[in-house]
Amino acid sequence: MLCCKILNNREDAKDALQEVFIKLWTGRGELKSLININAYATTVTRNLCLDRLRTKKIFLNEDQIKGLSNDQEQDDNECTKVRVFAISEALKKLNEQQKLVFTMRDIENMEYNEISDQLGISSENVRVVLSRARSKVRDIIKESRVLI
Repeated sequence: MLCCKILNNREDAKDALQEVFIKLWTGRGELKSLININAYATTVTRNLCLDRLRTKKIFLNEDQIKGLSNDQEQDDNECTKVRVFAISEALKKLNEQQKLVFTMRDIENMEYNEISDQLGISSENVRVVLSRARSKVRDIIKESRVLI
């Protein structure tokens, strides 16, 4: 449907969709590392269709461009929701100190010295705990097969 919407030609849309499937199939090994394969496929489809329009020197009007950017914003919002959920679930599996340091630094954007003062540990220890927390969050997300 997206191909038809962008290209406004059923035959061109079929050809473009075939190219998308080929591109996804040849890059299937990389798909495992993605958070949202649907958003990725949509982006690939949109970009491929826009490339086809550029090569044919067909230009979209302003309303069509706005519609495409709205679709992309919706995909981006879905990706963000999935990321937030995956991270919040992973945080539940951290120990209290890791959870606190991760939240203070990466969510609340606090400085290392502020975290150090509040928790009563050295700045170096804050860095070590944060590094371990980030690593553990990454591992938990990978294990859960949520693609970020």
